[in-house]
Amino acid sequence: MRKKRRRWTRNNIIATLIGIFLVAILIIGLVPDLAGGNSGGPVDPNDLNDDDIFELTQAPNQRSFPAPDPEVNADRMALQSSGLFQVPFPGTDWAEFESGNDYDPNRGRADIILNSGSRLAIAQAYVMLGVNYENTQSLSDNLLTDDYFDLEWSSEYETTEVTGRTVGDTFLTIDFDLRDGDLSYFGRQISWQRDGNLYNVRFVVPTNNPDLLANLQSLFIEKFAFYANIVPTLSTGWLAFADDDFGIMFKAPETWQRVSGGAGRVSTFEGTDGGGLQVTVRQIEDEVDVEDFEAVTEWMIGFREGIRVKEGQLVEQRFGNGYLYSYTYPNSDGDTVSGAVALFPGHDGGTTLVELRLENVDTNLLNADENPVARQILDSVTLLAPDDFVNIEQ
Repeated sequence: MRKKRRRWTRNNIIATLIGIFLVAILIIGLVPDLAGGNSGGPVDPNDLNDDDIFELTQAPNQRSFPAPDPEVNADRMALQSSGLFQVPFPGTDWAEFESGNDYDPNRGRADIILNSGSRLAIAQAYVMLGVNYENTQSLSDNLLTDDYFDLEWSSEYETTEVTGRTVGDTFLTIDFDLRDGDLSYFGRQISWQRDGNLYNVRFVVPTNNPDLLANLQSLFIEKFAFYANIVPTLSTGWLAFADDDFGIMFKAPETWQRVSGGAGRVSTFEGTDGGGLQVTVRQIEDEVDVEDFEAVTEWMIGFREGIRVKEGQLVEQRFGNGYLYSYTYPNSDGDTVSGAVALFPGHDGGTTLVELRLENVDTNLLNADENPVARQILDSVTLLAPDDFVNIEQ
């Protein structure tokens, strides 16, 4: 039986053409996604991995800027890996680039870089130790020149242009226009000198968010905290361990790690190259007058049963003084334990302790000749800046 041939009416033809047209539109819309690209609309930061975020902030590639968000606050503090300084995270959406947090002993330069993927912005802080010019004009003329920034920016942006220099009594402020592909950014560096060192903060923000630039500048300069007592420890190459809740930091060899506890709780640290040393960080409710030797000695007698205090030393630091004590005491088996403790006043009351212990040996842990690792750890214990700290009034 022969099948009947279907007759193509005018209506059939029109309906078919419309269907083909709609399918073509759908396929065209899918092509960028199939290729792994972006159609040119705003970028959803939830769809980006760390590599994408780094690429976008360092050298964005023809993508749209997000809606401007200029708000900042000192959400928490970011400690430079050497412990030399800290700066604020400007919000919960900011994170740290591990590769940008390092100390270069050959240059005497310590860096930290923070990034907000949702705002396509970066904030960088760095200290150059021992760099000091007669005044900010000399700093501008002889170090932070246009050629200096050509080298600093050239690997990140296609074009850079210095658009302004403001030489003040305290600050040198330099503004930039930065371009990569179809996108333009505002850049700014603020530098100042103090105590023989050069301090710098640097920001990059989308051109549709200029208020963020000003807000970052105010926040970072106000909360930039430098710890001069850490400078002698830089040669060790040790890492800094900090507890923001307790407001304390210490440094230890790279093999060390936290073995118990956590932030804001009693924590113990140890490592393979500590010769058996353990470090415990805690906070107690007692408000010990750490600058009164007799009062601290009396308190120490009750700290460990059977304690024998060997030595005590006053520690003077930028954000508060403390005391170092060395001692011995018997453990539950009657064996000798050598100990040392750094005592500092807690920011919110109480007293913060960083205690070192060494089992089955009678030694003075404050004596660098007897135990150099213990002495270096004790020298690195640092009281962190309180929340209400202001670096420089602007």
